[in-house]
Amino acid sequence: MNTIEVRTGTLKTALAPAVLESIGIGSCVVVVLHDPLKKVAGMVHAMLPHCKKVDDPHPLRYTDTAIETLYSQIQQLGARPQHLEAYVVGGAQMFASLQNTQKSVGVRNVAAAKEKLEQLAIPIQREETGGNHGRHVRFSVQNGEIEL
Repeated sequence: MNTIEVRTGTLKTALAPAVLESIGIGSCVVVVLHDPLKKVAGMVHAMLPHCKKVDDPHPLRYTDTAIETLYSQIQQLGARPQHLEAYVVGGAQMFASLQNTQKSVGVRNVAAAKEKLEQLAIPIQREETGGNHGRHVRFSVQNGEIEL
């Protein structure tokens, strides 16, 4: 089985039977879009909630523009928008001084992901967000199983 690593600020797409994997997810957010019928998926590991510049040279660093790019790229691999489901992981509050605040980057990343997924009418199948610990995620394109 081919394991594809998705690093911070990057995006990867794959066909079954590949596995997409991202490690070191703290305040960042990882979003997986999956078409279980076509067995196509993509994963993005974004650092910040919103892209402020239209011509930003690094749109995959931002949750909103990264999800838009992922949405477009998996359709190019054959995914159908009406079949897509999403998985959202991360958004931890890694620093004690930011506990219990709505202003932390992690909270804003998760909110941006949910907002963009709602705009695209993609239901969230599973969410593992918040807390104060980092995560590691593996996603099977073949069967949609996610390991945290």
